[in-house]
Amino acid sequence: GFAVTLQRHWGHLDEARRAELLERMAAESGRLRDLAEHASSALHMETETFALSARKEDPVDLVREAARSTDELGGRLKVEVLLGPQNGAVMADRARVMQIFQNLLSNANKYSEPGTPVELRVEDGDGEVVFSVIDEGPGIPSEDQPRLFQRFSRLTRGGREDVHGSGLGLYISRRIAEAHGGRIWIDSEPGGGSAFRFTLPLADAQP
Repeated sequence: GFAVTLQRHWGHLDEARRAELLERMAAESGRLRDLAEHASSALHMETETFALSARKEDPVDLVREAARSTDELGGRLKVEVLLGPQNGAVMADRARVMQIFQNLLSNANKYSEPGTPVELRVEDGDGEVVFSVIDEGPGIPSEDQPRLFQRFSRLTRGGREDVHGSGLGLYISRRIAEAHGGRIWIDSEPGGGSAFRFTLPLADAQP
């Protein structure tokens, strides 16, 4: 619709209106691209051909790459490393793990107030490493949290009803984490922000 408006009325629109329409076209195109990519990933994960190419990875390197790939969320991102001095490698399919980070960081960016910090944390677990994305958004009631990781499930968070999404990002993240032998969950309460966490097993802990 925006493209048709530009095509038919270009000469009658001032520069500000043209720029506004182009910006909205770019946003809608990005949303359609994300929807197509998520739908393709979700479909692939339902087939028997879904497999990982896991190898030993440094968890700190994974976190740093995730931060770089999201451009530090425009300066909002704070990275915190809480690993012990003897921290080991994790078994990870780097490309798939980056999908988890991108989904979680994108959600934190969209659902929290502009300018508020988002924390990306990595810390020791029991035979695993725990990665967390923590925001200062509106939070999510406990009764709604189990729905988050289901297909096509989207919750309306307080004050952010205008945020669009496919309802597949967290489902894809759950499937990837579980395929690694890890898990994913949320710690949140209304008005208290949200902490999305997932784990990857230590390479030395693998059978």
